Amino acid sequence: MNTKIDDTNVTTEMVEAMTAREYKAFENRLRSVARKHGYKINKYVHPINGDTYSVVDVETDRLENYDLDIFELRDYLYEM
Repeated sequence: MNTKIDDTNVTTEMVEAMTAREYKAFENRLRSVARKHGYKINKYVHPINGDTYSVVDVETDRLENYDLDIFELRDYLYEM
């Protein structure tokens, strides 16, 4: 995945084909979008579901959304 990709169009197949470094870059781009909206992202590794994310408001430290997979996180952040 050397070409620039619109994160809103990333598919399951694209994520499965990502290297660990590309996946981390994808996560970091989502973290950047979250910061622009005043949120931070927490990542948890669920034993069955794998990577799970939550969105926290930076100012109030209030949990905004939780138990999201990478696609739900992306959709949540880009809907704002």
